[in-house]
Amino acid sequence: MCRYLLLLLILLLQTNLLKSLNFLIAPRRTFLSTIAAPLILSPVSSPVPSPDPLLRFFNDLPSYTLTINSTPITVVNDRAEIESIYFPSYGVAESLLRGIKKSESSKPSKDKIYTDAQISSKPLSTVYLLSLQGKVNGQKYLIQNSDDNISVAKKIGKLETLKLGSVPIFYIEEMLIDSYQYLFFDYTDVMREGKKIGFKDEDVKVTEFYKVVEEIIKNDEKEKKDADIERLRIWKGRGRDVGSVKDGERIVVL
Repeated sequence: MCRYLLLLLILLLQTNLLKSLNFLIAPRRTFLSTIAAPLILSPVSSPVPSPDPLLRFFNDLPSYTLTINSTPITVVNDRAEIESIYFPSYGVAESLLRGIKKSESSKPSKDKIYTDAQISSKPLSTVYLLSLQGKVNGQKYLIQNSDDNISVAKKIGKLETLKLGSVPIFYIEEMLIDSYQYLFFDYTDVMREGKKIGFKDEDVKVTEFYKVVEEIIKNDEKEKKDADIERLRIWKGRGRDVGSVKDGERIVVL
């Protein structure tokens, strides 16, 4: 309870700044248009939700990381913490893998430590839960969008930078697909689907992934559910093999 009161106080103190940003505004003010400053605040460490709303929202979406012998390749951040990074986009992981393979090809054999690197998948819902736990076996789990999508999110939100750990996610307020309100990690996906129905570039809005999940959890605890929140889903794509994945399933692309 204290955590939510503190969050509310921070939001109230930033009211004037939020007005100047003037994003997340739509003709019909639904749940998504009322989330305040999603990209200014650091993501909230949400409580662990019950399975049903979590699984519905995540829509069996996989996430991807690079591994060697089934062990995720980790990085050390500027606070000397070990991080394992997962991407909602397969393309980002594939691009990183190709970059590593290209770099390895010019090294002497004794220095080739990433020769066996490959892409491994883990359900995004699992990575989300791991990311809430701080450190697991000495490392932190992070969900990260691509640099391109982060740049677009900053442009839409009129922001210089994003708070550490914030994960931007895109949507079009009035766009329902098969009665669902989809959120998109990839800007090109939301643009493509929006243009099919007649929406324009300026209709695309941005919010923060962790903040949305927190609101879904809070809504699940209510006796009277918010219909706008109940219909939220993460976009998986069309015409691609984007079904559910097994934890740790390896995907070889090279």
